[in-house]
Amino acid sequence: MGQINEALNSYNEGTERLLELTSAQVHKNHSLCHREEVIDGEATRTVLPYVFVKTFELLKSNPMYATLRNNAGVCFAERGDIESARSLYLEAIEYTPDGYDYPDPVRNLESLDN
Repeated sequence: MGQINEALNSYNEGTERLLELTSAQVHKNHSLCHREEVIDGEATRTVLPYVFVKTFELLKSNPMYATLRNNAGVCFAERGDIESARSLYLEAIEYTPDGYDYPDPVRNLESLDN
């Protein structure tokens, strides 16, 4: 509808909120997320691989993340920022849940090449 900046802001805000909710869910079990230890007399907190694996798993289990990234890509394509659009379409493809029928990011990526 011609309001590219407003749409992009909405998609980015939706992405931020989804990431916050996902992070809260991942961090429910603190012992799986971080290891705290003292190294050379200084307290150190290490993020454990569980955080990254679980975050990816949760984001890929819901089509909302892929949809938000695809739609943000559309906004960048409309602005003429093809590389940002391409990056967002690829991310949307990567995070589309297995078995979920969502051809939009693939079609949008193909349209950039035509």
